[in-house]
Amino acid sequence: MFDEYSQQPSNIFTEIIRPALADHEGYAIWIGTPKGKNELYRLYLRGKSEEGWLSLLMTVDDTKLIPEAESRRREAVHVGRRICAGVLLQLRSSIKGAYYAQEIGEARRAGA
Repeated sequence: MFDEYSQQPSNIFTEIIRPALADHEGYAIWIGTPKGKNELYRLYLRGKSEEGWLSLLMTVDDTKLIPEAESRRREAVHVGRRICAGVLLQLRSSIKGAYYAQEIGEARRAGA
């Protein structure tokens, strides 16, 4: 199982884990928080179209893992992009440290 796969080297599965699973016909599970459209995002898309794969995108609201009261406190304290990417799993959320990410997002929404 890979946790927070978006923060791991993209070659770790193909070069190390997959060969180790092959002789036992094993399988892999990738979970994590998206950090933009990276390898985790590409795997998610692959899983949507490839036979034998399962791809799920589940937010904290879907799983109900965080109590409702905590969700309300979270929304009151954490405003902006980080909560979108980290908890609500919005794949189009900006990457931390990116310049003009908010402005570009606003321009896209405005149709520019």
